[in-house]
Amino acid sequence: LLCTNGSWKDCEPEMIEMSDWLDRWTVGMQKDGRMVVVFPTDGDKGVAVEPNRLADDLRIELSNYE
Repeated sequence: LLCTNGSWKDCEPEMIEMSDWLDRWTVGMQKDGRMVVVFPTDGDKGVAVEPNRLADDLRIELSNYE
């Protein structure tokens, strides 16, 4: 919740199922030309990556647990 300040102060994080992220969110964000910010902190804006890149990285990591 460290990032819920400033213009985000009234926001609360919500869980997104991994299957929804990979099957729906990734496609929609890629279609809309959006980026995903990963690892934001109170003092750092994080790293922006393309949705497909994040999805690929997540699939690779998930394969380690199958």
